[in-house]
Amino acid sequence: MSDFKDSLSYANRSIAYLFSQVNQQNKLRKQVQALLPLALGKHAQSCRIKNETLIIYTDSAAWASQFRFHAKNIQQALNLRVKGNINSVQIKILATTVKQQIIPRHPKYPSFENIKQLKQTNNPDSGDKLEQALFKLSETLEKHKKNN
Repeated sequence: MSDFKDSLSYANRSIAYLFSQVNQQNKLRKQVQALLPLALGKHAQSCRIKNETLIIYTDSAAWASQFRFHAKNIQQALNLRVKGNINSVQIKILATTVKQQIIPRHPKYPSFENIKQLKQTNNPDSGDKLEQALFKLSETLEKHKKNN
């Protein structure tokens, strides 16, 4: 953090402005978190006020619905503490990277015994389409199970 503070001493004050904005948003986030149950408050990632609207950023749709439930109380409490008037509360979900959203899934195959039983109880030469389909399924499962 000291490297960042050193850069504030340069003539270009835009970094100082950004630093003050971050501090204001952190202060507001802490105020919002103090108004919420602990488990919910942890999911307030960032907060800011824009055009008399409090914007709360959270990490998922599930938590966003919880914030909406508390929005009126947050608005009323902050109007007593913050200069200005907050007319509305918006909840926004921070986008996560695709890599975080993808959960690798692996197929779960039945045991070889179950595949064998499926194969033995169904005749591929019968006229029944269901029996033929189940026999084909057993062959496919057997092939994939051997490859994995």
